[in-house]
Formats: sequence, structure tokens, C-alpha cells
Amino acid sequence: MPRGSERKRIRNKIVEILRDASIPGVDADVFSQRSVPTAHETLPTILVYQKSESNERHDQTPKTYQRFMQLEIEIQTTHDNDAQLADEMDDLSQHVENAIEQADKILLSMKDDQGDPALINDYNLLSSLYDVNGDASNPIGTIRLIYQFEYYTNEERPEHLDNFEKMETTFKANDNQNMDAKDVQEFPTA
Repeated sequence: MPRGSERKRIRNKIVEILRDASIPGVDADVFSQRSVPTAHETLPTILVYQKSESNERHDQTPKTYQRFMQLEIEIQTTHDNDAQLADEMDDLSQHVENAIEQADKILLSMKDDQGDPALINDYNLLSSLYDVNGDASNPIGTIRLIYQFEYYTNEERPEHLDNFEKMETTFKANDNQNMDAKDVQEFPTA
């Protein structure tokens, strides 16, 4: 699979989990992108997108990277009363956190691109950011839950390798010796 498919699979699984959670007022208004046109009447909505990713070399052979993807879950809602807006923001963020925690086994059992467990090694909620914008009669509250997902990727390998029938290795001890050591290893084909 092309590079980046792991990120897309994780993001799409989170969208699926949140849609299936039947969060009050949100229903199926969970989107896997950052910019979805919304009107006050359609709020609350949830947007799920990658914020950033950092990588570390984990192993040399095969080349393996340990990746830390920050996934942002942005919840937008509105209310004409500030106190009730604050309560709704807290309630919605708690529903989202609960839905993800209840899906813990599903997330940690996702298979990687080769069908081996597990795509996600670990995940956690890093931070929650709350903000209110708009005029006093129609404020929009935004909660950004930032999760970090740890996963591993291997280098892409060719689809087909030629038959590997024999390997010859020659060892030289140093320049002052005339003795070379030679090793031949044959591998059965078929």
C-alpha cells in the first residue's frame, strides 16, 4: 500500500467509531477533513484530521520507523447562553473521549498493511483546547482534542524478487595473508 495509508486508516477508523457512538446532537455529522462548510443550524459537528507526525528510526533491517501521529478531533457547537454552551462543550468532549476509550480493543487490534497485528501500538489524549468565537448572541464553541497514535511502518518492498538460488561469500583476513576463505550456500528452489 502507498505510504500514508496507515494514517488514513487510523483517521477513518476514528471517524467510524465516532459516527457509531451516536453522540447526542451530532449523529452522523462526523467528517474526515478539516474544512467542512457548517451553518449554526447544523452544529454540533465533529472534524477529524491529522495535526502533525514525528518519526524516529526504529530498526535498520528492514528499515522501520516508529511514528507518532497527532490526530485532532475538533468539535464545534453553539448555544445562545454562555453557561449552557460551556456545559455542552464539556458534555460533547466527554462523549468523544468515552467513545474512543470504549473502542480501545478495536483500535489496538487493527491490523497493519501486511495483515499483521497491530497497526496501532499505543495512543493517548495529549491535550484539550477550548475556545469560543462569534458575537454574544451566537457564539460558537470549539473543542480540540489532540490524540497521539504510535505506530510502525516498514520500508516498501518490491512485489517480486528474483529466485535466490546461491550465495557466495569471500572473506579476506588481511593483506599479508594469501588465504581467502570462501563460503557457498545453495538454496533449494521449488
